Amino acid sequence: MIELPADLLEAMVAHARRETPCEACGWMAGRGGKITRVFPVPNAAEDPLTRFLMEPVAQIRTMRKVAEMGLDLVGTYHSHPRTLATPSARDMDLAAYPEIAHLILPLSNPEPEIRCYCIAAEGVSILELAVEKAAPQGDRLPVRPKIAGFCDLCNTECSSLLQATYFVTISCSNHAGKSYKEA
Repeated sequence: MIELPADLLEAMVAHARRETPCEACGWMAGRGGKITRVFPVPNAAEDPLTRFLMEPVAQIRTMRKVAEMGLDLVGTYHSHPRTLATPSARDMDLAAYPEIAHLILPLSNPEPEIRCYCIAAEGVSILELAVEKAAPQGDRLPVRPKIAGFCDLCNTECSSLLQATYFVTISCSNHAGKSYKEA
């Protein structure tokens, strides 16, 4: 599971919107699946309107900075300005780090439907994503972002129904409000 503070998600979405119509990209850093910092990296793709390729010098510089800070590379993020948050064939080819998360921010709707994946040689799987917002007293409060994914019970693609506490569980209309035991 990947834990992402709402303010860092907002920063990634703002970065992606600034770069539109081009794809934006960057690194997510933290510890143990909890993202604590994001690092935008320039897109050096030959056709940045439809692809991303982290600028190599900035990518390496960022990776070193993350290590110097004592953080781990939790994942990458990039935007899809005109398409859904599904990894393209090129996204899968460029996924050189199967042990980290790959977050996709689609901008085709006013409210981005965020998806987080594990992309490995064996295939692509959706990672559970928890978006958290801190309360004024420092307590954690759940937020209900619009997150697309696949039903945890029947693997049907859905995006409109969410059940959220600290963790996001995505359910299709057939399983909304049901627990694993009830389904």
